[in-house]
Amino acid sequence: MQRVCAVVPVVMSAVLAGGVSAQPVVVAVVGQPVPGVQDGTHDRLFSPVVTDDGVVHFITDMDIQPPGSSLSEERGVVSYDAGVSWLTVSSIGTLPGSSVSMDNGGFTFAVARAGLSSGLVLSIDDGVTNDQLFVSVQGGSTEILLRDDAPMPLGGGTAMITPNQPPEINDAGQVVATGEVNPGREPFALLFDPVTGVEAVALDSGFGAFSMNSPFETPSVNSSGKVLLRARDGSDVVLLGYESGSLATVVSAAGAFGELSDGVTGDDGSVAFQGLFRDASNNTDRGLFVERGGSFSGLVTGMPAPQTLGGTLGEISVVTATSQVEALSQGRYAVGLRTMNEPNGSGGSRVGQGVFITDGQTDLAAVRQYEAADGGGVFDVASFTINWTSGTEGHVLHRTNITRDGQFVRAAFRSVPGVGSERLIEVGESVMVDGVLREVTGIERPEPRRSSAGQVNASGDAVLLVTLEDVGTALLLFPNGDQRCPADVNGDGTLNDSDFFAWVTAFVSDPRTAEQEEACDVNRDGSCSDSDFFAWVTEFIGAGCG
Repeated sequence: MQRVCAVVPVVMSAVLAGGVSAQPVVVAVVGQPVPGVQDGTHDRLFSPVVTDDGVVHFITDMDIQPPGSSLSEERGVVSYDAGVSWLTVSSIGTLPGSSVSMDNGGFTFAVARAGLSSGLVLSIDDGVTNDQLFVSVQGGSTEILLRDDAPMPLGGGTAMITPNQPPEINDAGQVVATGEVNPGREPFALLFDPVTGVEAVALDSGFGAFSMNSPFETPSVNSSGKVLLRARDGSDVVLLGYESGSLATVVSAAGAFGELSDGVTGDDGSVAFQGLFRDASNNTDRGLFVERGGSFSGLVTGMPAPQTLGGTLGEISVVTATSQVEALSQGRYAVGLRTMNEPNGSGGSRVGQGVFITDGQTDLAAVRQYEAADGGGVFDVASFTINWTSGTEGHVLHRTNITRDGQFVRAAFRSVPGVGSERLIEVGESVMVDGVLREVTGIERPEPRRSSAGQVNASGDAVLLVTLEDVGTALLLFPNGDQRCPADVNGDGTLNDSDFFAWVTAFVSDPRTAEQEEACDVNRDGSCSDSDFFAWVTEFIGAGCG
């Protein structure tokens, strides 16, 4: 118990000095060991995702250097759940159906975020043959769906796939993948169902590839298997919908809409897209449109902006550098957009930005410029930049600048329309890593519809990459409340010194009761050890669930 007692003054000093936020779960840190890899450490972390059942997946570049041997570099996908991490797939060894080792380059993947699915779909560079593979990883089983120059699953030539159009997966484990058929380079789209097998979404369809070396673009698949693709019908851009064996045009740039982009299909079968609307007088308005049963509605430039101070919508355009529309549950969509002509309180007007949630009829603001920020200050007026992504139930994870006491601060928030924004972490705060407080020096940016630097699931659990002083990149998990805090050892619903003595009692007891074993195992690694004390300290000083 000497070690435990020695740590207490350090912890109390940190608490009294401030600078410690509600502590997140540290999933992985650069330099730490990679699970299941002898002499392997994390060198780079990226593309984290958290599924709706709370499983975290991320890509890691690994440095492997056994004693007396040269350094080798590999890449893999690590999974994490309830304090336990494991290597799901890596460039060490081979995949089923592949005779060569996987290369350490080219990994990208998308993860189901709706429903209780922890399945992955990966786009992998073989490295030896420079072939691309689309690989499904579900329930501990790994399967190659498509591979360059391999026969098409439904016959009729060989497949050619491109990594810039990664496959998508829904909560049922269905995967939609696109590519071209050789010979002829006819674009195709296939739907892989873990139960019924493969079906052709678009094969010899008569629709053209969107551009050279790019087949059908931005594929998406909703929870019931409806697929949406961006393609060409002659010289016109079209959005194609596939459902129940039928492929049809949802909207065409040859009609009232032009410049179709960023299409996605919702769980109710509706389709949202950005475009340019032409009225009978050939006037145009840019907007986010929702198609539902052949009718269109949405958010259009110049209409009143949702939940602003009398402003109007500006051009719905790029707020970050990637797709701006995400499908949520109940036919709702999240979109980043600009507002104009908002009263500034001094008789003038101002321009703003925000993330809004709409079903095409009712619109709500999840977060917008000029609002008060949790923790003090306002979402930055002068240099507002919002990088965001959303969960299917409407939680928005965003990295945003705020202004507080005349200073600019970068922070990450979790926002819900009608509820407000919760500050998760900000630059200058500290995170406990291996018993040492490390200052946050940077927060990476999440992006919509990408496995980028962060993601949020349907329950509001969020993962985010940050940079820590003297350490480097760390992957943090921010559970969304409503769960018992592990530091509440005595289970009375509050955090105080009695929880410390309860933990010590459980730790020194020999033998321990089942209840004491569970109370002592704060980090949930299946054993009661000194490391559980440091886990308890991390939870206690954060007091985020007290």
